Amino acid sequence: MSGINLNNLISIQTHTAPAQPSLTAHRTLNMALLNIRSFSNKTFLINELILDKSIDCMFLTEMWLGSDGPASLIEAPPNYGFSYSYRKGKRGGGTATILSNSLSFKDVLFDEFTSFEYHAFVFNSPPILCLTVYRPPKRCTAFITEFSELLSLSLSLVRPSGLMMTMVRP
Repeated sequence: MSGINLNNLISIQTHTAPAQPSLTAHRTLNMALLNIRSFSNKTFLINELILDKSIDCMFLTEMWLGSDGPASLIEAPPNYGFSYSYRKGKRGGGTATILSNSLSFKDVLFDEFTSFEYHAFVFNSPPILCLTVYRPPKRCTAFITEFSELLSLSLSLVRPSGLMMTMVRP
């Protein structure tokens, strides 16, 4: 072969990527937070936003879904899953997360609180705790105490290597 000097080539060490991408691969995640104020009539808009903007993790508050929430969330985009919590015994409220199936996570449940709603999960690798907190507009003097308890519980029980929190107060 003329014009090619094979001495200019170097060997590059390769490795096999994990079967399921983890956060340790230094992947950039696209995330978004919306105070949706009723998910059931906006599923197609949310799905379009997730797909158009390549969002890996969408945090939602004021879902306004009851215990039948999965019926609405089943319409998540292809290759996406969801996790949610609903406001028990009251109308409105509720939080959820729609996540790419390429992300491995597990839901975490702490105590129930009267001054806010929350949804928590932990990415598996590395263990990063994600909290979505929705504080209803009604003033509640117990908020600081309860919120401090949530933070204390989350850091002591889960022992994450990182914490990401989203909070909405209309």
